[in-house]
Amino acid sequence: MKFAFTLTGVVFMFGWGSAQASFVDDGTELSKAIPAIRSAIGNRPRILRIEVEPNVVIVEAQDQNNLTHVNRWRCVNHIGIIPIQWVFGPEPVDLQLLDPDLEANLFDLDAVAFSATAKLEKAAVERTHIQDRAVVTRMEVARQTFILPKPTTGDVRWTLHITSGREHADVFANAQGDIIGADLSDTQRAKTLNLFKEPELIVDAAATFRSAVGADPVLTAVGISAQSVGFLTNIADNRLGKLGAGWPRSPTLPGT
Repeated sequence: MKFAFTLTGVVFMFGWGSAQASFVDDGTELSKAIPAIRSAIGNRPRILRIEVEPNVVIVEAQDQNNLTHVNRWRCVNHIGIIPIQWVFGPEPVDLQLLDPDLEANLFDLDAVAFSATAKLEKAAVERTHIQDRAVVTRMEVARQTFILPKPTTGDVRWTLHITSGREHADVFANAQGDIIGADLSDTQRAKTLNLFKEPELIVDAAATFRSAVGADPVLTAVGISAQSVGFLTNIADNRLGKLGAGWPRSPTLPGT
């Protein structure tokens, strides 16, 4: 038996038998949290960022009463040992956007395929090849941001943070849950990697570079060693000069 009620912008949802459920590894819990947050925000919410942690889902959404403002909403999945989904907010967000065009940073909640989360998590863990038991500890959804040649926003992207006792990695996917890249630099596999024995990874590196920088003809040189692929471009920047981006660390730039 479940019931919900709303009081001053707060939504409570009770369900028994799932006190230890996690938003990160339980797709059912996440699938209940998103509609609950949507109900609190209002119809057709425009989203700046979503963060999913084991015990809380955080959504930053445009204020429908003042389109220049963004509010933060939180959904927790238990209080103490009580299995309760509790949505509360709004809290004002102090915007610090690399691309100052707020509208360009926003996306529709319906654009994200939350139904693919469980499949994506499994595929992401497999993609890392982490040796010990690895788990997804946190997920984020936001538009990718590029800082060169000027700050602009790109497609909606999942970022999954995956850790074990000794290693960690980030895996990136599009809004539909298809993996598009990874940062494996802090894994044992990356430390013993030989790209000449796995040339398909060089293709992945080139695709990731293109995703980060764009499709314009900016590439001037490529360097390949056993453990990295380096890209040099003609993109001028007052702070960075020539942009050199390497792999296996995903060549997205600071702030992306």
